[in-house]
Amino acid sequence: MTSSDDLSGRGGPARTGRWRGAGLRTRVLALVVLTLAPAAALLAVSAFEQHTQAREALERRALEVARSVADAERRALTETGEILRLVGLAAQDHFDTPEACADLMRRVMRAYPRYHNMASVTPEGAYECGALTPDAPLSVADRAYFRRAVATGALAIGDPQIGRLTGSPSINVALPVFDEAGVTLERVLFAAIDLTWLASWLDVGDLPEGTILTLLDASGRVIIRYPDEDLWFGRSLAGLAWVDVVLSQRMGIVTGFGPAGEERLFAFTTINEPSPEPGDVHVVVGIPMLALERGVETHAGRNLLLLALVGLVTALLAWYGADLFVVRRTRALVQTAEALARGDLAARSGLAHEPDELGQLARAFDDMAASVQTAQDARERLITEAREAVRAREEFLSVASHELKTPLTGLSLAVQATRRMAGRHLAGGGPTWLEENLDAMATQIERLNQMIANLLDLKQAQSGDLVILPTDEDWAAVAREAVRRLRLAAEQAGSTLTFEGPEALPGRFDRLRLEQLLFNLVGNAVKYGEGQPIEVRLTQAAGAGGGLDRVSIEVEDHGIGISPDRLHTVFDRFTRAVTPGAYAGLGIGLWVVRRIVEGMQGEVEVTSQPGQGTKFQVTLPRSVRGSGEAALEAEADRNSRPG
Repeated sequence: MTSSDDLSGRGGPARTGRWRGAGLRTRVLALVVLTLAPAAALLAVSAFEQHTQAREALERRALEVARSVADAERRALTETGEILRLVGLAAQDHFDTPEACADLMRRVMRAYPRYHNMASVTPEGAYECGALTPDAPLSVADRAYFRRAVATGALAIGDPQIGRLTGSPSINVALPVFDEAGVTLERVLFAAIDLTWLASWLDVGDLPEGTILTLLDASGRVIIRYPDEDLWFGRSLAGLAWVDVVLSQRMGIVTGFGPAGEERLFAFTTINEPSPEPGDVHVVVGIPMLALERGVETHAGRNLLLLALVGLVTALLAWYGADLFVVRRTRALVQTAEALARGDLAARSGLAHEPDELGQLARAFDDMAASVQTAQDARERLITEAREAVRAREEFLSVASHELKTPLTGLSLAVQATRRMAGRHLAGGGPTWLEENLDAMATQIERLNQMIANLLDLKQAQSGDLVILPTDEDWAAVAREAVRRLRLAAEQAGSTLTFEGPEALPGRFDRLRLEQLLFNLVGNAVKYGEGQPIEVRLTQAAGAGGGLDRVSIEVEDHGIGISPDRLHTVFDRFTRAVTPGAYAGLGIGLWVVRRIVEGMQGEVEVTSQPGQGTKFQVTLPRSVRGSGEAALEAEADRNSRPG
């Protein structure tokens, strides 16, 4: 027999010949049936038997608890009658004063703590004396226990009630006391039996979690319910099917739904069984039906050995069945996938491309691997070409920037020398046209220098070497001077350039980087401003702490604006906010602006409306940290920490 570890697939057709052409789902269904059929049959029989036994056991136990509660309450009522008779015999000697009466009642309650109160009332129902003293005159003439005791002249049991002095649920027992001749009613003694002690049966009754104990009066009204007794007192459950059964029978078992909709098993009996009388109380123990499912678990031990044997047979069937139908071919696909994950794009499944599902999967898998290999080869070629192009571009930018810098420096010096010679040799400094031409040449040289600086900054920023060197400067003075130098270029474009800011605003920043930032933003506004006014505004701004520790710079034009679909790309490299060719430029000025702002720990935002203009707002810290200061501060902070 071929080993199940044989992954080559040889021998597979010989063993699975009759399954060739069968679908994968057919194979899996056959495996599931073979694996689960024996265990399912056994579990069904066992579950039915356990469910029946668990239900019978719970019914017996619940009915035992209900009868125990009823018996205990009956004993309490009988005992209470005897206690009241003894108290009545002692009344002649201890009821001379209310204090003596109260002392006797309290001594009796200390001996029998199941009572809420024990007291004496007049034949008219007025509260005479008792263990508890009311704050105001109290009458019990309306209580059922008092009326029954007076009417019958004998021991009487009242309806379940909430005590006026105790505020707790109780059943009162009353005993009329007559004179020596047995004719004249002198007083009525009563004792209020505490019903809350009944809850202890839930703890000692060995009942499932979620069991409730309920006492109902003859009308179906809740006397007390555990748990949540405070929420249920006085609520009527009449009308529920199981409650009607409880009220109509003396004892039994019934199933039904509680007020919350949960299905329960209810065992019930009556306290005054077997002879009903006024004040009859029904004791109901409700067990959630879900407890039956938990009860089934208690019988699982005896079936454990049988289930283990069935599990072993099932495991053997599953092992050989899976190996026979699925595992070998699937394992070949898994090994091929692992080889592809390791980078071996030449790996293939080696399975025959049969017409069944696994054969179709093998064909699709091999075709996919071939496509991935082809795409990977093309991708590597593209990456190599892209790297060469980037290297060539960076080399060109570096060489071009340095080569252009040398002649521009000489040209700038020549313009300065010509201006000085004109001032010395020509009266009044030379004709106006000469001054204007020299100014225009100086402006264009400065623009070319700025473009070269942007190219150099582009290379530095790409390599992460953009340097920020802050010194103590005046924000307002530097910004005002930069605007003055740019005003001629703005006027040549037909725009007026104005500056608005404080007289002085000392701080710490990189002067050259600030000038470069303003030159780029204002130059951008001049280019796209369409001859409209351009405003530069410098203000103090509040930082995160609320102080004026930041500086806001706004450059606003009223030109062509930027369309919304291009607004989010204005700070990208080699990206133009307008159609290429319509305006001159390299598309790196705003990208350099953003890198400068980030290097100075600030933010830059842009808002624009087509045809209405564009506004750039730069927010910078008033005291800028240099390129290495942040790293040094972080290192110092780490070194200062203990450990």
